[in-house]
Amino acid sequence: MALEKFQNAKEDLDAMETDFSLDLPNLYNKFICEGILACNSQKYEHALTLFSKAVKALPYRIEPAFYKALTLICFSTKLIPKEMKEKKKEYLESAMRTIAKIETIENNPSLFMIRGLLHYALGNLDSALKDLEQCLNESTKPNPMVFYLIGLIFAETGKYSDAIGEFKRAIENDEKNTIPEAYLSRAKCMLLTDEINNAFIDLQSFMSHKPSSTEIHVWVGHLLFSIRSYEDANKAYSNVTNISKNFDVLFYKAKCYLVVKDVLNALNYLKMMLDIKPDPKTTFDYEIIECLRECS
Repeated sequence: MALEKFQNAKEDLDAMETDFSLDLPNLYNKFICEGILACNSQKYEHALTLFSKAVKALPYRIEPAFYKALTLICFSTKLIPKEMKEKKKEYLESAMRTIAKIETIENNPSLFMIRGLLHYALGNLDSALKDLEQCLNESTKPNPMVFYLIGLIFAETGKYSDAIGEFKRAIENDEKNTIPEAYLSRAKCMLLTDEINNAFIDLQSFMSHKPSSTEIHVWVGHLLFSIRSYEDANKAYSNVTNISKNFDVLFYKAKCYLVVKDVLNALNYLKMMLDIKPDPKTTFDYEIIECLRECS
């Protein structure tokens, strides 16, 4: 609905431009609308150009800095492969420099939220938590995304009970179910605190919102493995897309076979892992299990 409004606004401004030259405020609005639509279409470089033009049109406005930072975050998370860590970091640091230009603005919850998100992505968890808590203090309405991010920070620092509480607040305040990942993250923490039944309920909730998610099969497998339902866990892992190219899931399947003493299948999946990439630990496991098989 929000994007539809931006599209309609852009069309209105385009129509105005055909009749007469736009004044600076309308030109600014045109660049902002076009930039948001470009970002939504993953045309990130074009979006950044448009937000830069918006800055030139009205230099005193702060919105372009927010949108540029968000665009850089999207660029980093959606288009740059996970293994290119330094490149991802480069874009996130660029986003942080963009936000730094408007840090003089006081009591702005949006500033605290974006800066907190960037600190989190860069691994600065203490700074992230400080900014996100400040965002909550300055906000007039609870923001489910902020609760979710705080939950992630608690989870990463081993405070699983606190994380579960924050994910609960995120879910309760997420009226439009925009963050179904909160269910998945809470389920992960519940697995780690042996709340198996509640974890299963949350996994079902996540699946109802994101039925095509690959990650759900992995965590259903983990849950089934934790209750020693190894055959069902193995089946759950098998539902992952392109499993033959997924190093981690092949390991989970090898583990399922090994625990039920199906050594041949365990060796087969370890070999598939080594076909993907050389790994000293996997090589060691393969050689030890092969040795044990020959001695038995």
